[in-house]
Amino acid sequence: PGLDQAIPGMAVGDSKTVEVPAESAYGAVNPAAIQKVPRSQVPTEINLEVGLQLQVQAPDGRVMPVIVSAMDEENVTLDMNHPLAGKDLTFAIELVAVD
Repeated sequence: PGLDQAIPGMAVGDSKTVEVPAESAYGAVNPAAIQKVPRSQVPTEINLEVGLQLQVQAPDGRVMPVIVSAMDEENVTLDMNHPLAGKDLTFAIELVAVD
């Protein structure tokens, strides 16, 4: 919504830089969306490394992207937050047309 709020009032050809705080972008990091799972639950053919993006299936059947945020010998920590959650964003925008 932060970016959407910056566009009204612009005319074709206008440009500006917009600062969007995390709360108006992808929101704050949700600690409940970070889960440790036993390493034994990850297929052995997956070469785990921090930053690796995987997909997991939720109990209701939905497929969700996750990122490996930490790991040790026994557990893998999976982060289901959007990669930009908790980050303030800066956009350089130019209005090129209005449909």
